[in-house]
Amino acid sequence: MKKVLIIANNAGGFLLFRQETLIGLLEEGYDVTVALPDEPQVAQVEALGAEVEIVPVSRRSTNPFSDLLLFLRYRRLIRRLRPDVVLTYTVKCNIYGGMACRVTGTPYVSTITGLGSGLGGSGLLQKIIVVLSRMGLRRCRTLFCQNTFVERFVREQKLFDGNLCLLPGSGVNLEEHPYTPYPDEADGIRICFLGRLMRDKGIGELLSAAETLHEKGANVVFHLAGMVEEEAWMDRVSTLEERGAIVYHGSLLDVRPLIRDCHASVMPSYQEGMCNALMESAAMGRALLASDVPGCRETVGEKNGFLFASHSADGIVEAVERFLALTKEEREEMGRASNEKMIAEFDRRLVTQRVLEAVRSIN
Repeated sequence: MKKVLIIANNAGGFLLFRQETLIGLLEEGYDVTVALPDEPQVAQVEALGAEVEIVPVSRRSTNPFSDLLLFLRYRRLIRRLRPDVVLTYTVKCNIYGGMACRVTGTPYVSTITGLGSGLGGSGLLQKIIVVLSRMGLRRCRTLFCQNTFVERFVREQKLFDGNLCLLPGSGVNLEEHPYTPYPDEADGIRICFLGRLMRDKGIGELLSAAETLHEKGANVVFHLAGMVEEEAWMDRVSTLEERGAIVYHGSLLDVRPLIRDCHASVMPSYQEGMCNALMESAAMGRALLASDVPGCRETVGEKNGFLFASHSADGIVEAVERFLALTKEEREEMGRASNEKMIAEFDRRLVTQRVLEAVRSIN
């Protein structure tokens, strides 16, 4: 029985976006271990049939001693388990997991989900992360990129010169996010935002747009759901909620009922790997309003939504007004087009199959 080690930095994210890969490996007879930080969702990973090794990961730390310790932990784990192949996800795991694979002579497959504020930033820190990424990816057997912008960045920065493959993000589970009928509009138009309340998600521009549209008397209310990463936004959120411009639902374990109740989904993010909130909303038959940036623009075609400039509250207002100007039938048809696009291009089964093929190719 071949052994596979999966290295990830977050148990919740792993379950949301990679459990189909884990299940596929287990069904093909692989002995799978997942290295994760100690989080409540670890028990759910074990319940799927995998072994779990607890490896703490400080995702935002730039402390070199902490990162050295992470590399040593991965190296020790690989030497003990002796896996036939290792799968790594996200920047830190790709760097230090990749380095550990190199020094132990272990084949590995990596995925860059997005550039984030590290690789996608500027200055000395970005240069250091680029150099470390080259070191971590040097002997990688296959490198998956989750959008064309990331793929181009990898080539331009010479991060990797081997087998480079493009994926449609993490894909969307179409069975868990089935098409749902377009909701009634008697009480007005509802547009949902699903994401962390933070600057890089465009929350400032979204709140400004909501305020402008409310002052104009537009028949629309924004429904926000997500963790508050920057508390500074909460006073503004509370004020706009009191005025009736928005409704804040907090952090939801299951966003599907909210998607089902809304007429469209908005994402004003500055940059994404591939926006899962947009994919899930589209799969369930909702039109998309998104910033014209990598990771968002790929989900929006000519028929299923509108793009707007990032960092622009006016752009959001214009996109929403275009949506409101449509007939009910046209808005509903945009939702159907979203669902069709997800089926054709973003089915998670396609993503899972590509990863399994990469694992099978390693003798």
